[in-house]
Amino acid sequence: MNHSFDPQILPGLFPTVEHAFLFKSCAINFPVPDPEAIFQQYSAMRANGVAAETAYWSRLWPSAIGMCYFLEEHPELVKNKKILELGAGLGLPSLLAANHTLHVVCTDIHPNAIFWAKNAAIKNELDHIDHQVVDWNNIPAHIKNADTVLLSDGNYDPAAFSQLQNVIQDFLHNDVQIVLATPQRLAAKSFVAALLSFCRKHETYDVVLDGQTTPISVLHFSANS
Repeated sequence: MNHSFDPQILPGLFPTVEHAFLFKSCAINFPVPDPEAIFQQYSAMRANGVAAETAYWSRLWPSAIGMCYFLEEHPELVKNKKILELGAGLGLPSLLAANHTLHVVCTDIHPNAIFWAKNAAIKNELDHIDHQVVDWNNIPAHIKNADTVLLSDGNYDPAAFSQLQNVIQDFLHNDVQIVLATPQRLAAKSFVAALLSFCRKHETYDVVLDGQTTPISVLHFSANS
C-alpha cells in the first residue's frame, strides 16, 4: 500500500474541521482535515490515474475517543509513564497522555498523519511529544522501551491480525502494558480472543461522533495480574 507524503494535504494549506474535547483532566482542541475536502482530493487523484489509498489516517475515529475516556478513568496507565502510541493516525490519545506525562512518542506509518498530529500538539502547547513515522511491523529499538503502548482501532485488517498479535505479545513479554481500543465489529472478536489471558481491564463506551453512536471496547493487557 502506498503511504507517500502528499504536500497538498498539510495543516494551514488544507481545509480543516475543528473538534473540541473537554475531558476530566484537560481540554483539547483538535483540528483535522475536512472529510469532504479529503474525499474530493482523493477522487480527483483517482480520476487522474493516480493510485491513492483510502485516507484512513485523515479521520478522527471513535476508538481514539474511547481510548481517551478509558485513560481518564485509569490515569495510572499514563501518569509519569513512557507512552508509545502505534498507528496513531491524528494522535488524539497522545495529546491526552501528554497531559499526564512528559514522555510520549506518537507514531503512524503515514507521513501526513504525523504532520497533522504535530499541528494538533502545537495548538495545544504540548511540545514534549515526539512524533515519528513508524510502521508497527518494524518498530525502532530506541522507542520500544515504553511503559504503556496505546493502539486505537489497529485491528481492522484480518490479514494483519497475526503480525499485530505478535507485536503486542512481544511488548507484553517485556513487561510493557497495552491499551487497545476497538469497535465491536465481528472480526475484532477473534483478534481479542487470542489475547484474553492477558486482559486485566475491559470497559465499553458509547462514543458519539458526527451524530452517530459507536460502542467502543477498551482493553488493558498486561503480563502481570
